[in-house]
Amino acid sequence: RGAEDSGPYDEIRAAFRINPDANMEGDEYVREENLFLDNEGNRVFIALKNGKAFILTENKAVETPYSDIDYTSICYDNKGTLCIIAKDNGKLFEPGRGCFVVRGDKKMSEFDFAYPPLYFDRQNSIYYMIADSTGEYTYNYDIAKDNDRLGRSNGEMYNSGISEIRFGERGELIYVASKTEKNEYEESEYMPLSYLIDKNGRHFLGYSIRPIEWSKNGEALFAAQEKLNVKNADLFLWKNGNKRKVNTSRYDDTYG
Repeated sequence: RGAEDSGPYDEIRAAFRINPDANMEGDEYVREENLFLDNEGNRVFIALKNGKAFILTENKAVETPYSDIDYTSICYDNKGTLCIIAKDNGKLFEPGRGCFVVRGDKKMSEFDFAYPPLYFDRQNSIYYMIADSTGEYTYNYDIAKDNDRLGRSNGEMYNSGISEIRFGERGELIYVASKTEKNEYEESEYMPLSYLIDKNGRHFLGYSIRPIEWSKNGEALFAAQEKLNVKNADLFLWKNGNKRKVNTSRYDDTYG
């Protein structure tokens, strides 16, 4: 069967799943295995036309009540229900509150911004990063579960994002929250400071933390700076609720 024209749309984007462990950004890094397929094995696309968002497959176009859909958010939950991040009053990253998660036809709470990927625990609850705008190009980040902001940070504000979202051996939520502090020795005025958040509270990891390598039993290996105004990076192991320095020599920086 030959190729068929889907009809004119203002914009069409291929749906794909973000790999949170890839540490890469941009469509140019999308591999074939990341492209999203529906339950029948068809490629899925998100299209926009006249202020409405459509979900396209090879043989059908479904108009949604939303004005935009994040084409990197589309996925199935543990029970096979389609989930997306959407907005119904403009484009996703335009100013104004209105981003939300949709499971099936159920719209969840609105936030200024909501970000993929979506994570599902054993009970099929959805977890995702959200953000509130605090000024021009400034945001406070948190994590949401279904409709609710978790607010597990004891009143702390995190302006550099939420990352490393995962679940422990018993299904408990674990993630890294980051904020900035004034930095005196580099050209950059501020340096990111990261904490591990788990069921036991908040744990200091370090400044300018590098990507974390996780073991199957929940141990974490990472490089970071221990002090704000001392320019050297060390390698640390997080194990059984404690952080331990691994290297014995001093390094200006650590990569990998």
